[in-house]
Amino acid sequence: MAKASQEERQARIVELIIDHGSLRVDDLAESFGVSVMTLYRDLAALESRQMIARHRGTISLLVSSISETPFVFRLHQEAQAKEAVAREAARVASRYSSIFVDDSSTAYLSLDYVGVPESKAFITNALPAASKIGAGDHQSLTILGGRYERTLDAFFGPATNRQVGELAFE
Repeated sequence: MAKASQEERQARIVELIIDHGSLRVDDLAESFGVSVMTLYRDLAALESRQMIARHRGTISLLVSSISETPFVFRLHQEAQAKEAVAREAARVASRYSSIFVDDSSTAYLSLDYVGVPESKAFITNALPAASKIGAGDHQSLTILGGRYERTLDAFFGPATNRQVGELAFE
């Protein structure tokens, strides 16, 4: 396997664990062509994001009903399918003057295909979407606040829910 960046390697580690259930540290280090110490740094980063658990040389996915895979990893999973859905979602959304973009990676990708973005009002709770919208042409951008979830790169909780409830869509 060719050398991958730290981010690419970590994303691939998560994908492999999802595919295989659990993996051994030594096997992962060998398959990536990196030292065990390099792999342990990657694993420590994934553990700090509460994505994996290590136990006696074996790595498994940390599953919780309240956790979701981080945005940066979701963005690269099933890329072709997401691209197709993003194009169609943008085609439909382009008919409207207000577009709500949640923290989904597919919604984020759809921003590249929204027709005439300068005539749209965008609303989002997701920082990557807000950054992309803010860097482009747009009529207005409303960012919903609340409790920031670092791994999801978005805002959630009662404050965000209250703000969504207060929105008036035309």
